Amino acid sequence: MKLCTLLIVVALLVAFALAPAVSAQSVPLVAYTVQQGDTLAKIASQYCTTWEEIYQLNAAVIGPNPNVLKPGTVIYVPSRCGTPPSNSGRVYDRGPSMYTNGTVYGNVYTVVAGDTWYSIGQRFGLPWETISNANGGGGLYPGRQLIIPGLSSAPPATPQSAYVSITNPQAGAMLPATFTVSGKGAGLPEGNVVVTAKDSAGRVLAQRATTLQGPNVGLGGEGTWSTSLTVNAPTVMSGAIEATSPGAPVMAGVSITYSGAGSSSGGAVVYATGQCTIYGAPGAPMYQYPGGPQVGQFVAGGPVEAKQRTVYNNMDWYMIQPEASMGNPPTWVPVSSLSSVGGGCS
Repeated sequence: MKLCTLLIVVALLVAFALAPAVSAQSVPLVAYTVQQGDTLAKIASQYCTTWEEIYQLNAAVIGPNPNVLKPGTVIYVPSRCGTPPSNSGRVYDRGPSMYTNGTVYGNVYTVVAGDTWYSIGQRFGLPWETISNANGGGGLYPGRQLIIPGLSSAPPATPQSAYVSITNPQAGAMLPATFTVSGKGAGLPEGNVVVTAKDSAGRVLAQRATTLQGPNVGLGGEGTWSTSLTVNAPTVMSGAIEATSPGAPVMAGVSITYSGAGSSSGGAVVYATGQCTIYGAPGAPMYQYPGGPQVGQFVAGGPVEAKQRTVYNNMDWYMIQPEASMGNPPTWVPVSSLSSVGGGCS
């Protein structure tokens, strides 16, 4: 008799010891990729668990501070809502319908007459079992408040169309040996931008990779980029700056001129609109770039606005672009082609 009682006690102790392990194993773990703006509490509400439980499982990946989450990090989340919600998109309110005409405040939905678990699930894009399990099941009645796991206040943002642009330098600019290139972009894989300096034959003179900077660039949002390049051109020559992104069918380019390391060139001066007016001499030549081939001449002379000034072979050169709105390219004129220079050009 005593032996039988002892065996029963031992069996009960073993059962109690195993119960938590069995319960823990029954909770599925969902791989979740951290998004911009996520917090452990926000993720926990989506999967009907606590932020502490998520952190305990992922402390080695997250690091010592549970309040700092890096977008793109993969963590494992215990899903206690029954059917786990999708990690591919945000849960949001799709608006009232005939059978879900209740109000929404934050992540709480207030039931009205005629609501069903199924219709509520349709309104928020979740399996109805997920919402039911998150709220303890039971019947629906007007005024009952339901927590909607993972509810966001707005629909998912429409992905930004992929593009990249160059905002600096401007087309026709003469660049020093080391110069800065900057621009904008969106929809680029991991925000990557590759900037390339080429000569007029398309040969690569310098290249550098950079990334977009902005709050949502990792998710395809819009941002800005900037980097510097060094081109030790032996003489003044024309070329181009291009910006591309690996894996995206986008490209931007501007035609520019390299000043040349051995050309006795000075740094470029950029004029504000209307600041510098120069006066061409009738019949005087214009050039593609300082020291380059002639591309035209002043017909009647007269005033024209200068956009930049540089020094080439100890002579001032001015960049002009008459009727730029019609697509005319910039040209350069030496001071020897001018009858006079306005006072704002100094």
